[in-house]
Amino acid sequence: MEALPQCLPCSNCQTPSYTLGFPASRPSVRRSHTPEPVQDEGESTCLYHNHYKASAICVSCGAFVCQLCEIHLHEEPICPACLRRQTQSGKNTLLKTKHYRWDCIALGLAVFTPITIAFWFLSLFTAPLALFLVFRHWKDGAHLHPPSKVRFLCAALAALVQVLAWLTLLVFLINQFSKLPSSE
Repeated sequence: MEALPQCLPCSNCQTPSYTLGFPASRPSVRRSHTPEPVQDEGESTCLYHNHYKASAICVSCGAFVCQLCEIHLHEEPICPACLRRQTQSGKNTLLKTKHYRWDCIALGLAVFTPITIAFWFLSLFTAPLALFLVFRHWKDGAHLHPPSKVRFLCAALAALVQVLAWLTLLVFLINQFSKLPSSE
């Protein structure tokens, strides 16, 4: 029989209590990938497989899970239900099923539209849109493929040149129309 652990105060209310640690909460313990069957009646069991020994505690909901159900996300164990819930809610950006390369889209809008001779006039709309995408998605980092700051900078530079060109053209046209003699 093991000796009772030292009586320690609760971190919230300071009430003295005996704390027995769950063995699987110690990451230094090396475990195999096959779940262990329950041998004693007092052992913790998996929430989903009551005939397997619990090997981890879900950090999201606190459920005991066996080695079959144990999923490590950000180096922490999580149960399948919480993983499904986070995937469906979009709470965790690593679990998204769709990733857009906003840096490539912004660069494409800023560079390829004015290059095509037939559609150069669309840069009036695509350049501000490219600038918007650069500013909106500049800090996006928790993706499968983080955006490239170099692409964002190239897109911003190309879009700024186009916006300045359109503003210069607008000022030039206003000056030309103001110099026209009035018909009186």
